[in-house]
Amino acid sequence: MRSSIERAEQAKQEAERILEENRKQLARAEEESHRILNEGRALGEKLKSEIVEKANQQSRKMIDQAKLEIERDKDAALSQLRGEVANLAIQAAGKILDETLDETKHRKIVDSYLRDLPKN
Repeated sequence: MRSSIERAEQAKQEAERILEENRKQLARAEEESHRILNEGRALGEKLKSEIVEKANQQSRKMIDQAKLEIERDKDAALSQLRGEVANLAIQAAGKILDETLDETKHRKIVDSYLRDLPKN
């Protein structure tokens, strides 16, 4: 009987040792899972910041390109308008004077006038 009690006591101690070992393993697993989750969150935040910054850079680049294109279009339109105004001025002057004007001379006069106008 004594040996049965001793074996039961040994089994109980072994079970307690295994239980304590399992608790330690569980605690280590929980710590590891928290570490992995924190790393995942940090990585997610980093990726989010990188994506937002890249999108901001692209939008700034698109805006700058659009501004340049608008400025080129504006300059082209002003140039075309100046040419049309010069032609109209020559035609009007010709009608007023009721004679054929030397278009080259008048073009120079009108172009000179238009160059002196404000650019905007």
